[in-house]
Amino acid sequence: MKKLFTVVLAMTMVLALSVVSMAKNNTISLTANWGTTIVGLEYERRLGNFGLGLEANMFLNPNSMLDQVYPFAMRTNAILRYYLNLSPQIKPYISIAPGAFMIFLPEPGAVAASMFDMPMTLGVEYTPGNFRIALEGGYELLAISVPDPVAVSSGGLFFAKAAVGYRF
Repeated sequence: MKKLFTVVLAMTMVLALSVVSMAKNNTISLTANWGTTIVGLEYERRLGNFGLGLEANMFLNPNSMLDQVYPFAMRTNAILRYYLNLSPQIKPYISIAPGAFMIFLPEPGAVAASMFDMPMTLGVEYTPGNFRIALEGGYELLAISVPDPVAVSSGGLFFAKAAVGYRF
C-alpha cells in the first residue's frame, strides 16, 4: 500500500509540475526605455487576457534628462495589461503602470523627491517558445509635489520601451 501511495503521489507531482511548466503564465524581462534612459527588471503574471506585475527601473544617466547631478534615481510601477489574442505568438496589448518615480539628492540634509508616475502604452509582444520580446510606446505622465514651498506640478513625455524576457 505504501508503494502504491508513493507511486501515485510521484505521478501526481509530475503531472502537476508539467501542467504548471506548460502554462507559461509568468514572465521575467529585462527592459530598456528610450526617452528616460532607464533600464529595469519586470515580472508579470498572466491571468487569461490580463497581465499583472511589477517593474523596477533605474537611470543609466540621469544627468542627461534632469540637467542636474543626481547620483541615483529610480522608478517602481505596478503593471496592468490587457492582451488581444490575435495569434498564439504575436499579441498586441494596452498597458497602464501606476507607480512612483524617486530622485535621491546628493546634498546633505536634502529630502528625496518623489513623483507620481503613470506610463500609458500600446505594445506588441512576440513569444517564440519560452522567450518574450516586446516593444511598446506611449506617454508617461509625471506629477510632483515639493514640500518646501508646497507646490504641485505635472508634465510628461513620450517614450519607447523594449523588453527581452523568459516565460515560465
